[in-house]
Amino acid sequence: MSGDIIVDYSNFTGLYFPALTTVRNLNVTNNYMLGYMRFPVLYRVTGMMYIHTNPMLTSVDWSMLYYGWSFYWINNYRLTYLSFPSLYKMGQGFYVWNNTQLVTIDVPELTEFGELSAMDTYFSIYSNDRLLYVYTPKLYYVGWYWIWSNAQLISLSAPWMYYVGHFLVQYNPLLVSLDYPLLSEVGYSFDVKDNDILYCVNFPVLTTVGTFGVVETSSAADCSNTTCLADSVCPSPPASPPSTNALPEEERGRYRSKHVAHGLLMVFAWGLLFPASAAASLGWGAQAATGKSLAMYQGIQGFALAFVLIAMIIAITMVPRGRHFDTPHHVVGIVIIILAWLLSLVNALWRTNRGTWELVHVGSICALICASVYQVVSGSRLMYYGLWLLILFLVLLGACLIFMIMGLTRKRKPKEEVPFDGVAAPVGGAVQTA
Repeated sequence: MSGDIIVDYSNFTGLYFPALTTVRNLNVTNNYMLGYMRFPVLYRVTGMMYIHTNPMLTSVDWSMLYYGWSFYWINNYRLTYLSFPSLYKMGQGFYVWNNTQLVTIDVPELTEFGELSAMDTYFSIYSNDRLLYVYTPKLYYVGWYWIWSNAQLISLSAPWMYYVGHFLVQYNPLLVSLDYPLLSEVGYSFDVKDNDILYCVNFPVLTTVGTFGVVETSSAADCSNTTCLADSVCPSPPASPPSTNALPEEERGRYRSKHVAHGLLMVFAWGLLFPASAAASLGWGAQAATGKSLAMYQGIQGFALAFVLIAMIIAITMVPRGRHFDTPHHVVGIVIIILAWLLSLVNALWRTNRGTWELVHVGSICALICASVYQVVSGSRLMYYGLWLLILFLVLLGACLIFMIMGLTRKRKPKEEVPFDGVAAPVGGAVQTA
């Protein structure tokens, strides 16, 4: 097949092409139910393989694939094991970004990136929070070798690599060793920095670094950029990848429970409690003049803020250090939480001008609830959720909005005038007959 396969926003639970041998472009994106992909005899992808945002994807089979032009594996949140056992050569790039549960990348036969200049070929591994192993034992040439911001990566080694255009290993906080025994030339830039505990850097035959020189090797004071500290303390990756593609079940269960708890707390806070407090603040007609609606409003909002606080603490424990501003979901969530607490403070202290206060307060609440819709949509695309969390949020929010509209209707409904029938009750309370 010389054309393209595009699977986008489908309800498929699996893809199985038992006889497909060649394809130009393979795009599998935004499939929220897709759990597996099987291409057992596919051996050549002449264009782009783009596997993006398939949050339920856990299993893939490319056992015969030996050539690809460019591969992009991005935002596949449940994928734990990525293996190309027969992949021999890449044309342009191999990109693995933001697969938050990925533990192992295994490309044991990959040798080179060719057909383009050194400036235009990439081996890029970025922001895979649980990545432990990157196996490229036969890779000897690539333009950009970029390993960046993988929170749990421990060691890197490419024993056959002899040339790289740009060698960039940055922001891997648990990385302890780099072992490249045959690397002799870096054509343009060598930049190893902000790897907090890196202490073993082994480049025994590196003789040439091009235009930009050696920028930084490590924050460790006793680290050398040419020799390892001692053979006995240079950890090496295992001889072969782990036989399974899963994290320990107990650890996965804890991680899943935290995500589910965080999602449920936020959904109930922003889909039920905050809108319910807004409905209570509308007064529900005649009750506005009493303190009952105000007490109800304050009580419900207190519960909502408590839910948000607990959910925030859970999120902080889940996100690795230094990664709290990496995604729009993280940033918007932090902004929403800060504004929610500031709004509560303003609500408690500022009552001088009731009309202005109501305008600012109600407008801010509406803006925050709208922002929370985005948060739930973006959060529901992350691991362990699927569509059920979004559906629950919309049901709760919809019910609250109905009650809010009913409250506004009752509040604005004019009082019925009692027709004068000749009987009136004056201030004194005595009944007089005309």
